[in-house]
Amino acid sequence: MFGGVLSQSLTLLILPMREELNISVTSIGLISVLAGTAGMVAGLLMGLMVDRFGSRPLILFGGIIAGLGLILFSQSDGMWQFSLTFALAFAGSTVGFSLITLLSTVNQWFARRRAIAMAVLMTVFAAGPILGSLPLAVGLASMEWRTTLLVWGSFLCALAGVSWLVVRSRPEDKGLFPDGDAEPPGTPHFSVGETIHSGAFWVLVLGGVLLNNAGSTTLEDLSPPLTVVGPLLTVLFTLGLGVAAIWFPCRKLLSSCLLVGALGHVALLVVDSDAGAVMFLAALAVVKGGNATFWIMAGDYFGRNRFGSIMGLMIFLRGVGGYVPEVIGAILDEFGYYDISLVFYVLIYAAIAVPVWSARRPPPPQRELADAGKPAT
Repeated sequence: MFGGVLSQSLTLLILPMREELNISVTSIGLISVLAGTAGMVAGLLMGLMVDRFGSRPLILFGGIIAGLGLILFSQSDGMWQFSLTFALAFAGSTVGFSLITLLSTVNQWFARRRAIAMAVLMTVFAAGPILGSLPLAVGLASMEWRTTLLVWGSFLCALAGVSWLVVRSRPEDKGLFPDGDAEPPGTPHFSVGETIHSGAFWVLVLGGVLLNNAGSTTLEDLSPPLTVVGPLLTVLFTLGLGVAAIWFPCRKLLSSCLLVGALGHVALLVVDSDAGAVMFLAALAVVKGGNATFWIMAGDYFGRNRFGSIMGLMIFLRGVGGYVPEVIGAILDEFGYYDISLVFYVLIYAAIAVPVWSARRPPPPQRELADAGKPAT
Protein backbone atom coordinates (compact mmCIF):
# COMPACT_ATOMS: atom_id res chain seq x y z
CA MET A 1 0.00 0.00 0.00
CA PHE A 2 2.80 2.43 0.84
CA GLY A 3 4.30 1.92 -2.60
CA GLY A 4 1.04 3.15 -4.04
CA VAL A 5 1.38 6.47 -2.20
CA LEU A 6 4.90 7.30 -3.41
CA SER A 7 4.55 6.05 -7.00
CA GLN A 8 1.27 5.68 -8.86
CA SER A 9 -0.83 7.41 -6.20
CA LEU A 10 1.47 10.44 -6.19
CA THR A 11 -0.47 11.69 -9.23
CA LEU A 12 -3.47 12.27 -6.94
CA LEU A 13 -1.42 14.82 -5.00
CA ILE A 14 -0.05 16.74 -7.96
CA LEU A 15 -2.95 19.15 -8.49
CA PRO A 16 -3.39 20.38 -4.88
CA MET A 17 0.39 20.51 -4.38
CA ARG A 18 0.95 22.49 -7.59
CA GLU A 19 -1.63 25.06 -6.65
CA GLU A 20 -0.21 25.61 -3.16
CA LEU A 21 3.54 25.17 -3.68
CA ASN A 22 3.82 26.39 -7.27
CA ILE A 23 5.70 23.25 -8.38
CA SER A 24 5.58 22.11 -12.01
CA VAL A 25 4.47 18.65 -13.11
CA THR A 26 7.85 18.25 -14.85
CA SER A 27 9.72 18.84 -11.60
CA ILE A 28 7.57 16.34 -9.74
CA GLY A 29 8.02 13.77 -12.51
CA LEU A 30 11.80 14.28 -12.51
CA ILE A 31 12.01 13.76 -8.76
CA SER A 32 9.96 10.57 -9.05
CA VAL A 33 12.25 9.21 -11.81
CA LEU A 34 15.39 10.07 -9.84
CA ALA A 35 13.94 8.43 -6.73
CA GLY A 36 13.19 5.26 -8.69
CA THR A 37 16.73 5.16 -10.08
CA ALA A 38 18.19 5.73 -6.61
CA GLY A 39 16.02 2.92 -5.28
CA MET A 40 17.36 0.57 -7.93
CA VAL A 41 20.96 1.35 -6.92
CA ALA A 42 20.09 1.21 -3.21
CA GLY A 43 18.86 -2.34 -3.74
CA LEU A 44 22.47 -3.51 -3.85
CA LEU A 45 23.14 -2.11 -0.38
CA MET A 46 19.74 -3.19 0.92
CA GLY A 47 20.37 -6.82 0.01
CA LEU A 48 23.64 -6.81 1.92
CA MET A 49 22.00 -5.19 4.94
CA VAL A 50 19.17 -7.72 5.02
CA ASP A 51 21.65 -10.62 4.98
CA ARG A 52 23.85 -8.96 7.60
CA PHE A 53 21.31 -7.58 10.09
CA GLY A 54 18.08 -9.39 9.24
CA SER A 55 14.82 -7.80 8.16
CA ARG A 56 13.36 -7.04 11.61
CA PRO A 57 15.51 -4.01 12.57
CA LEU A 58 15.35 -2.70 9.00
CA ILE A 59 11.55 -2.77 8.99
CA LEU A 60 11.48 -0.80 12.25
CA PHE A 61 14.11 1.75 11.22
CA GLY A 62 12.91 2.14 7.63
CA GLY A 63 9.25 2.34 8.58
CA ILE A 64 9.85 5.13 11.11
CA ILE A 65 12.03 7.06 8.64
CA ALA A 66 9.38 6.67 5.93
CA GLY A 67 6.65 7.81 8.29
CA LEU A 68 8.65 10.83 9.46
CA GLY A 69 9.43 11.63 5.83
CA LEU A 70 5.73 11.77 4.99
CA ILE A 71 5.00 13.85 8.08
CA LEU A 72 7.70 16.36 7.06
CA PHE A 73 6.49 16.08 3.46
CA SER A 74 3.08 17.30 4.65
CA GLN A 75 4.70 20.48 5.96
CA SER A 76 6.67 21.33 2.78
CA ASP A 77 6.58 24.97 1.68
CA GLY A 78 8.79 24.89 -1.40
CA MET A 79 10.55 22.84 -4.02
CA TRP A 80 13.67 22.09 -2.00
CA GLN A 81 11.67 20.98 1.06
CA PHE A 82 9.43 18.84 -1.11
CA SER A 83 12.47 17.18 -2.72
CA LEU A 84 14.27 16.45 0.55
CA THR A 85 11.23 15.12 2.41
CA PHE A 86 10.14 13.00 -0.54
CA ALA A 87 13.67 11.56 -0.74
CA LEU A 88 13.59 10.81 3.00
CA ALA A 89 10.22 9.04 2.75
CA PHE A 90 11.32 7.08 -0.30
CA ALA A 91 14.61 6.08 1.34
CA GLY A 92 12.76 4.86 4.42
CA SER A 93 10.36 2.80 2.32
CA THR A 94 13.31 1.29 0.46
CA VAL A 95 14.81 0.15 3.75
CA GLY A 96 11.72 -0.94 5.64
CA PHE A 97 9.00 -1.91 3.22
CA SER A 98 10.84 -2.82 0.03
CA LEU A 99 10.35 -6.06 -1.84
CA ILE A 100 13.91 -7.06 -0.91
CA THR A 101 13.28 -6.75 2.83
CA LEU A 102 9.92 -8.51 2.89
CA LEU A 103 10.56 -11.18 0.28
CA SER A 104 13.86 -12.11 1.95
CA THR A 105 11.93 -12.66 5.18
CA VAL A 106 9.44 -14.94 3.44
CA ASN A 107 12.28 -16.87 1.82
CA GLN A 108 13.83 -17.42 5.24
CA TRP A 109 10.63 -18.75 6.79
CA PHE A 110 9.43 -21.03 4.00
CA ALA A 111 11.01 -23.76 1.87
CA ARG A 112 8.36 -26.37 1.06
CA ARG A 113 5.66 -23.71 1.15
CA ARG A 114 7.79 -21.03 -0.50
CA ALA A 115 5.61 -20.86 -3.63
CA ILE A 116 2.33 -20.06 -1.90
CA ALA A 117 3.97 -17.69 0.63
CA MET A 118 5.77 -15.67 -2.05
CA ALA A 119 2.67 -15.72 -4.26
CA VAL A 120 0.62 -14.08 -1.51
CA LEU A 121 3.27 -11.43 -0.82
CA MET A 122 3.77 -10.64 -4.52
CA THR A 123 0.00 -10.36 -4.97
CA VAL A 124 -0.17 -7.80 -2.17
CA PHE A 125 2.66 -5.87 -3.81
CA ALA A 126 0.89 -5.98 -7.18
CA ALA A 127 -2.29 -4.71 -5.54
CA GLY A 128 -0.38 -2.07 -3.55
CA PRO A 129 -0.94 0.85 -5.95
CA ILE A 130 -4.67 0.06 -6.05
CA LEU A 131 -5.04 -0.42 -2.31
CA GLY A 132 -2.91 2.64 -1.59
CA SER A 133 -4.86 4.86 -3.98
CA LEU A 134 -8.23 4.20 -2.35
CA PRO A 135 -7.52 5.52 1.18
CA LEU A 136 -5.46 8.36 -0.29
CA ALA A 137 -8.31 9.39 -2.57
CA VAL A 138 -10.78 9.21 0.34
CA GLY A 139 -8.45 11.30 2.48
CA LEU A 140 -8.01 13.94 -0.21
CA ALA A 141 -11.77 14.10 -0.70
CA SER A 142 -12.46 14.68 2.99
CA MET A 143 -9.42 16.70 4.10
CA GLU A 144 -6.54 18.68 2.63
CA TRP A 145 -3.47 16.93 1.23
CA ARG A 146 -1.25 17.97 4.14
CA THR A 147 -3.55 16.34 6.69
CA THR A 148 -3.84 13.23 4.54
CA LEU A 149 -0.06 12.77 4.40
CA LEU A 150 0.22 13.51 8.12
CA VAL A 151 -2.20 10.67 8.84
CA TRP A 152 -0.35 8.33 6.46
CA GLY A 153 3.00 9.14 8.06
CA SER A 154 1.67 8.52 11.55
CA PHE A 155 0.17 5.22 10.40
CA LEU A 156 3.52 4.07 9.00
CA CYS A 157 5.32 4.85 12.25
CA ALA A 158 2.76 2.79 14.15
CA LEU A 159 2.98 -0.02 11.58
CA ALA A 160 6.76 -0.14 11.99
CA GLY A 161 6.36 -0.55 15.75
CA VAL A 162 3.81 -3.35 15.40
CA SER A 163 6.05 -5.10 12.85
CA TRP A 164 8.95 -4.98 15.32
CA LEU A 165 6.83 -6.85 17.85
CA VAL A 166 5.58 -9.48 15.41
CA VAL A 167 8.25 -10.10 12.74
CA ARG A 168 11.35 -12.25 13.22
CA SER A 169 14.04 -12.26 10.53
CA ARG A 170 14.61 -16.02 10.54
CA PRO A 171 12.80 -18.99 12.08
CA GLU A 172 16.07 -19.89 13.82
CA ASP A 173 15.63 -16.71 15.90
CA LYS A 174 12.80 -18.53 17.68
CA GLY A 175 14.43 -21.96 17.70
CA LEU A 176 12.46 -23.12 14.65
CA PHE A 177 13.15 -24.27 11.10
CA PRO A 178 11.43 -23.19 7.85
CA ASP A 179 7.82 -24.34 7.48
CA GLY A 180 7.82 -25.40 11.14
CA ASP A 181 9.67 -28.61 10.24
CA ALA A 182 11.67 -30.61 12.76
CA GLU A 183 14.91 -30.20 10.78
CA PRO A 184 16.36 -27.67 8.32
CA PRO A 185 15.53 -28.07 4.61
CA GLY A 186 18.06 -29.92 2.51
CA THR A 187 18.48 -27.14 -0.03
CA PRO A 188 21.80 -25.68 -1.21
CA HIS A 189 22.91 -22.22 -0.10
CA PHE A 190 24.79 -20.22 -2.73
CA SER A 191 27.07 -17.29 -2.03
CA VAL A 192 26.87 -14.25 -4.31
CA GLY A 193 30.07 -15.28 -6.07
CA GLU A 194 28.82 -18.82 -6.65
CA THR A 195 25.50 -17.45 -7.90
CA ILE A 196 26.94 -15.15 -10.55
CA HIS A 197 28.98 -18.05 -11.93
CA SER A 198 25.76 -19.95 -12.53
CA GLY A 199 24.24 -19.82 -15.99
CA ALA A 200 20.75 -19.99 -14.45
CA PHE A 201 21.38 -16.65 -12.70
CA TRP A 202 22.05 -14.79 -15.96
CA VAL A 203 19.14 -16.44 -17.71
CA LEU A 204 16.90 -15.29 -14.87
CA VAL A 205 18.28 -11.77 -15.16
CA LEU A 206 17.45 -11.71 -18.89
CA GLY A 207 13.92 -12.85 -18.16
CA GLY A 208 13.66 -10.32 -15.35
CA VAL A 209 14.58 -7.47 -17.70
CA LEU A 210 11.41 -8.14 -19.68
CA LEU A 211 9.28 -8.65 -16.57
CA ASN A 212 10.53 -5.36 -15.17
CA ASN A 213 9.90 -3.31 -18.33
CA ALA A 214 6.93 -5.05 -19.89
CA GLY A 215 5.06 -2.65 -22.18
CA SER A 216 6.87 0.43 -20.83
CA THR A 217 6.93 2.18 -24.20
CA THR A 218 3.79 0.67 -25.73
CA LEU A 219 1.38 1.55 -22.91
CA GLU A 220 1.67 5.25 -23.75
CA ASP A 221 -0.21 4.60 -27.00
CA LEU A 222 -3.26 3.05 -25.31
CA SER A 223 -6.34 4.91 -24.13
CA PRO A 224 -6.66 5.55 -20.35
CA PRO A 225 -9.82 3.41 -19.91
CA LEU A 226 -7.95 0.41 -21.28
CA THR A 227 -4.88 0.88 -19.10
CA VAL A 228 -7.05 0.70 -15.96
CA VAL A 229 -7.74 -2.97 -16.74
CA GLY A 230 -4.04 -3.91 -16.61
CA PRO A 231 -3.37 -3.55 -12.85
CA LEU A 232 -6.45 -5.58 -11.95
CA LEU A 233 -5.46 -8.42 -14.26
CA THR A 234 -1.89 -8.28 -12.96
CA VAL A 235 -3.10 -8.94 -9.41
CA LEU A 236 -5.06 -12.00 -10.56
CA PHE A 237 -2.23 -13.45 -12.65
CA THR A 238 0.36 -12.80 -9.93
CA LEU A 239 -1.57 -14.94 -7.49
CA GLY A 240 -2.53 -17.57 -10.06
CA LEU A 241 0.99 -18.06 -11.42
CA GLY A 242 2.50 -18.09 -7.94
CA VAL A 243 0.10 -20.80 -6.82
CA ALA A 244 0.68 -22.73 -10.05
CA ALA A 245 4.38 -22.93 -9.09
CA ILE A 246 3.35 -25.46 -6.42
CA TRP A 247 2.67 -28.03 -9.14
CA PHE A 248 4.57 -26.85 -12.25
CA PRO A 249 8.28 -26.06 -12.75
CA CYS A 250 8.92 -22.33 -12.37
CA ARG A 251 11.17 -22.22 -15.43
CA LYS A 252 8.35 -23.48 -17.65
CA LEU A 253 5.82 -21.09 -16.14
CA LEU A 254 8.17 -18.14 -16.55
CA SER A 255 9.03 -19.10 -20.12
CA SER A 256 5.33 -19.42 -20.92
CA CYS A 257 4.75 -15.91 -19.54
CA LEU A 258 7.36 -14.52 -21.92
CA LEU A 259 5.81 -16.37 -24.87
CA VAL A 260 2.42 -14.91 -23.94
CA GLY A 261 4.12 -11.49 -23.94
CA ALA A 262 5.33 -12.12 -27.47
CA LEU A 263 1.82 -13.10 -28.56
CA GLY A 264 0.44 -9.95 -26.95
CA HIS A 265 2.68 -7.78 -29.12
CA VAL A 266 1.62 -9.82 -32.15
CA ALA A 267 -2.02 -9.05 -31.30
CA LEU A 268 -1.24 -5.34 -31.05
CA LEU A 269 0.47 -5.60 -34.43
CA VAL A 270 -2.17 -7.49 -36.44
CA VAL A 271 -5.52 -6.80 -34.71
CA ASP A 272 -6.90 -3.36 -35.56
CA SER A 273 -9.30 -2.17 -32.83
CA ASP A 274 -9.63 -2.11 -29.10
CA ALA A 275 -9.73 -5.90 -29.19
CA GLY A 276 -6.04 -5.99 -30.04
CA ALA A 277 -5.29 -3.57 -27.20
CA VAL A 278 -7.28 -5.69 -24.74
CA MET A 279 -5.42 -8.82 -25.85
CA PHE A 280 -2.14 -6.98 -25.40
CA LEU A 281 -3.05 -5.76 -21.91
CA ALA A 282 -4.09 -9.27 -20.87
CA ALA A 283 -0.77 -10.63 -22.14
CA LEU A 284 1.08 -7.83 -20.38
CA ALA A 285 -0.67 -8.73 -17.10
CA VAL A 286 0.50 -12.33 -17.53
CA VAL A 287 4.09 -11.14 -18.02
CA LYS A 288 3.99 -8.91 -14.94
CA GLY A 289 2.31 -11.69 -12.98
CA GLY A 290 5.35 -13.81 -13.80
CA ASN A 291 7.32 -11.79 -11.23
CA ALA A 292 5.96 -14.09 -8.54
CA THR A 293 7.29 -17.12 -10.41
CA PHE A 294 10.59 -15.32 -10.98
CA TRP A 295 11.30 -14.81 -7.27
CA ILE A 296 10.04 -18.26 -6.30
CA MET A 297 12.48 -19.70 -8.84
CA ALA A 298 15.34 -17.57 -7.47
CA GLY A 299 14.63 -18.76 -3.93
CA ASP A 300 14.44 -22.40 -5.02
CA TYR A 301 17.65 -22.21 -7.02
CA PHE A 302 19.94 -20.21 -4.71
CA GLY A 303 18.73 -20.90 -1.17
CA ARG A 304 18.36 -18.73 1.93
CA ASN A 305 21.73 -17.57 3.24
CA ARG A 306 22.49 -14.78 0.74
CA PHE A 307 19.10 -14.34 -0.86
CA GLY A 308 18.88 -10.63 0.01
CA SER A 309 22.22 -9.84 -1.66
CA ILE A 310 21.37 -11.96 -4.68
CA MET A 311 17.98 -10.31 -4.96
CA GLY A 312 19.47 -6.82 -4.73
CA LEU A 313 21.94 -7.66 -7.49
CA MET A 314 19.16 -9.06 -9.67
CA ILE A 315 17.01 -5.96 -9.21
CA PHE A 316 19.95 -3.73 -10.14
CA LEU A 317 20.82 -5.75 -13.25
CA ARG A 318 17.15 -5.96 -14.26
CA GLY A 319 16.85 -2.20 -14.00
CA VAL A 320 20.05 -1.42 -15.92
CA GLY A 321 19.37 -4.04 -18.58
CA GLY A 322 15.84 -2.76 -19.04
CA TYR A 323 17.12 0.46 -20.56
CA VAL A 324 18.40 -1.41 -23.62
CA PRO A 325 15.14 -2.77 -25.11
CA GLU A 326 13.27 0.32 -23.91
CA VAL A 327 15.65 2.71 -25.69
CA ILE A 328 15.74 0.62 -28.87
CA GLY A 329 11.95 0.39 -28.98
CA ALA A 330 11.55 4.11 -28.28
CA ILE A 331 14.02 5.03 -31.04
CA LEU A 332 12.23 2.85 -33.59
CA ASP A 333 8.90 4.34 -32.56
CA GLU A 334 10.27 7.90 -32.68
CA PHE A 335 11.39 7.51 -36.28
CA GLY A 336 8.01 6.17 -37.32
CA TYR A 337 8.88 2.48 -37.27
CA TYR A 338 6.14 1.57 -34.79
CA ASP A 339 5.39 -1.79 -36.40
CA ILE A 340 9.09 -2.65 -36.45
CA SER A 341 9.37 -1.82 -32.74
CA LEU A 342 6.53 -4.27 -32.06
CA VAL A 343 8.28 -6.94 -34.12
CA PHE A 344 11.45 -6.23 -32.13
CA TYR A 345 9.62 -6.93 -28.88
CA VAL A 346 8.05 -10.10 -30.29
CA LEU A 347 11.49 -11.42 -31.21
CA ILE A 348 13.18 -10.53 -27.93
CA TYR A 349 10.39 -12.06 -25.81
CA ALA A 350 10.47 -15.27 -27.83
CA ALA A 351 14.28 -15.41 -27.86
CA ILE A 352 14.64 -15.11 -24.09
CA ALA A 353 11.80 -17.57 -23.44
CA VAL A 354 13.90 -20.41 -24.90
CA PRO A 355 16.87 -20.32 -22.44
CA VAL A 356 14.49 -19.65 -19.53
CA TRP A 357 12.66 -22.90 -20.35
CA SER A 358 16.00 -24.75 -20.24
CA ALA A 359 17.36 -23.08 -17.07
CA ARG A 360 17.41 -26.04 -14.70
CA ARG A 361 18.37 -25.84 -11.03
CA PRO A 362 22.16 -25.43 -10.71
CA PRO A 363 24.10 -28.21 -8.92
CA PRO A 364 25.08 -27.58 -5.28
CA PRO A 365 28.20 -25.46 -4.76
CA GLN A 366 31.49 -27.34 -4.69
CA ARG A 367 32.10 -26.47 -1.02
CA GLU A 368 28.79 -28.03 0.05
CA LEU A 369 29.62 -31.23 -1.80
CA ALA A 370 33.04 -31.25 -0.12
CA ASP A 371 31.53 -30.62 3.33
CA ALA A 372 29.14 -33.49 2.81
CA GLY A 373 31.98 -35.80 1.86
CA LYS A 374 30.71 -36.26 -1.68
CA PRO A 375 32.84 -36.21 -4.80
CA ALA A 376 32.77 -32.74 -6.41
CA THR A 377 31.69 -33.44 -9.98
